[in-house]
Amino acid sequence: MFGVHTHLYNSTEDPSEIRFGGYNEELFKEGHKQVWMNTTGNMTWEVKFDSAGFHHKSLWNNTHALIDPGYPFIGMPFKYFKEFESDLAKVYPDHKINCTTEDWCQFTGVPCGEIEANMPDLHFTFPVEHQIFNTAEYRVPAKSFLFSDFDFNTETHSCHLGVVAQKYSEFDHFILGQVFMENFYVTYDATNPD
Repeated sequence: MFGVHTHLYNSTEDPSEIRFGGYNEELFKEGHKQVWMNTTGNMTWEVKFDSAGFHHKSLWNNTHALIDPGYPFIGMPFKYFKEFESDLAKVYPDHKINCTTEDWCQFTGVPCGEIEANMPDLHFTFPVEHQIFNTAEYRVPAKSFLFSDFDFNTETHSCHLGVVAQKYSEFDHFILGQVFMENFYVTYDATNPD
């Protein structure tokens, strides 16, 4: 078993930590408890999720995701990314959105601060085994998946999204990397071989 509490930014008040052999409850947000999810198999860290979405609606249903601390972004299967790209264009018609052939989107000519205030959370609903509820929703705020950039040659701001398409079409699952994990304390538990 190991517990992961990490950020993409430096913090002396809330330092990143990986604990092998257990997890550190002192790093849980106040009033929060550990909620366990079963993996899709005993040889993977993939978990099923019921739904996921953006801008107050579910775009993706009954799929699965690999929770991966070594991946910096949220990766989507290519077909789901195209839905996300289309939804971005509808929600932000006044901003120029450029999604490149590398399957990476950015708002050009605008700093992230202008986008973040109105950008909704990404949300994921997972089935869980709990005595009170059978689903748990996890939200990823825009500040976790928006990355500011400034081009000194053109003196232009841009705002990159840390939500990207899977590069290989055979990948049919999401990857929930650092952008997802920094909002939660994630524990990997392989103590039960089943």
